[in-house]
Amino acid sequence: MVRYVLLVCLLLLILSCGGGGGSAGNGSSGGSSGGSSGGSGGGTGGGTGDNGTGTIVIPPPQVQPTSAVVTLSTAGTLPQDAAIAGVSVTLGLPAGVTVATDANGAVAAGVVAGSGQTTGQSAVTLTTLTPATSTTSGSLRVVLASSAPAGFTTGEFAKIYCGVSSGSFPKTSDFSTTDFRAVDLRGSTITGLSPISSVTIE
Repeated sequence: MVRYVLLVCLLLLILSCGGGGGSAGNGSSGGSSGGSSGGSGGGTGGGTGDNGTGTIVIPPPQVQPTSAVVTLSTAGTLPQDAAIAGVSVTLGLPAGVTVATDANGAVAAGVVAGSGQTTGQSAVTLTTLTPATSTTSGSLRVVLASSAPAGFTTGEFAKIYCGVSSGSFPKTSDFSTTDFRAVDLRGSTITGLSPISSVTIE
């Protein structure tokens, strides 16, 4: 079984390097922005204004978010009698959003976790990180293969746990998903599926 899962991961990596053939999606369908975006002056500096009664209104300070959880799902209809063996997708990370790394600079264990349809499965994940900085965006390439012999169906399949740097105020719409591909139990690309991401920022 371990050999099978590793073969699925390898196939997804090879297909990803080949380019093309994958569905792409972007944006997020849920979550919160982790802070107030209203108020005259906006941004981190805030501002003052007159509410029409002669009273000076000072907007509350913007709350600094510290974490973001991205939930990845697949949408679409599987062919008859088909199941998903593995998926690969690239998550776009906005400036100021980070993921934990180990002493060697690799993505730390637990950053990417199977969820939803892959909960309880010994999903194998391979990750490639291009870190975001305080001023530039980054990306996290995720390859996930299920250890379940029957594979899994459409819906939620993974959560990605991120941090938010001080001074950064990302929005859910700043995250994106691209270069998506799903393969079936025979290793063939599944068409008609697309990725969906929802983000909770706190």
